[in-house]
Amino acid sequence: MEEIQHAIVRYSSIYSLNRLEEGLIHYAYDSSLSKCAIALMDAIVLNPRQLMTRSEIENLSGWGSHSKNSAKKLLVAGGYIKSIYLNKANSTKGWQLIKTHRQKDEIHNQQKSPYWYLPSNSEKRNKGFVYVFRRIRDGLYKIGITDDLRKRASQVANRCGSHLELAIALDSDEFNVIEVELHDCFEHKRTVGEWFVLDTSDIIRIDNFFKELTEDGDIWQ
Repeated sequence: MEEIQHAIVRYSSIYSLNRLEEGLIHYAYDSSLSKCAIALMDAIVLNPRQLMTRSEIENLSGWGSHSKNSAKKLLVAGGYIKSIYLNKANSTKGWQLIKTHRQKDEIHNQQKSPYWYLPSNSEKRNKGFVYVFRRIRDGLYKIGITDDLRKRASQVANRCGSHLELAIALDSDEFNVIEVELHDCFEHKRTVGEWFVLDTSDIIRIDNFFKELTEDGDIWQ
């Protein structure tokens, strides 16, 4: 019996927006079996249905049927893919990629908006966020308020023609008052509208100000 080896492999997957992710595949015999498993997994990932039938797996070029069958078993055993019935009437099977609920939600949200990770609704009774967005194009900061931080980020990005990043935001019942205070504090750094020329020390100052007003759980960065 040949010793079972372990290899950490990297693979690019469409469902993680082409970010490289690490996966642990337990394999036996030789490294070619591991490579075949990776090729099979990538083929399933790139399939629009996120699954492959037996015939599609058999038609995967570059690998022998024995290698593909062995790789399929390894992926099933490792929890990377699962067997499902495509047609219960004739017991036709297929193999589908296994993704956690968190991954599914993340994929869905990433496809909708690059700002999916931002909170949508305020948890406060009066609903309001005071936000500071940084415009990637030129580094200017926008200080404003909204009841939907995720939607507002998309709106501002579309209007100014640049991607944004969240410098800091506060979920507060007093969002209107806090916005006015910040505008007054940095009036000398205002360029136009709600856009300001701020630096790292200014963001730290705002962060400390927010921490004096509320608990850390209400601060987004």
